[in-house]
Amino acid sequence: MWWEETKKQYGDDKFIILHYLDANGDIINEEEDKKALIRPPQSYLTQAILVTVFCCMPLGIVGIINAAKVESRFYAGDKEGAERASKEAKRWTNIGFWIGISGMAIIPNFYNQTFITQI
Repeated sequence: MWWEETKKQYGDDKFIILHYLDANGDIINEEEDKKALIRPPQSYLTQAILVTVFCCMPLGIVGIINAAKVESRFYAGDKEGAERASKEAKRWTNIGFWIGISGMAIIPNFYNQTFITQI
């Protein structure tokens, strides 16, 4: 059994694929090679979990729900639905992040001003 190296591009990503060849020089498992090139869109699950824990729980949960839909829709054949879920997950995760960061900057100032006026 031999192998050969092939460079392929899918979207912006470049892949190097090792094809295993049989005695006749034909590619073994060509279908597996094609499946390796197709990947679901980014799910933003890790970011959504971090936003849920550290920034804004309600919006982070919405991000987690949408992130969980990405791969299931993609592998069910609904590529457009997976793209929409990915965009929604990114949107809600970003909104939750910025609301959380803004809250962390504003709330301490509010408590400091309230404490000073009471003295």
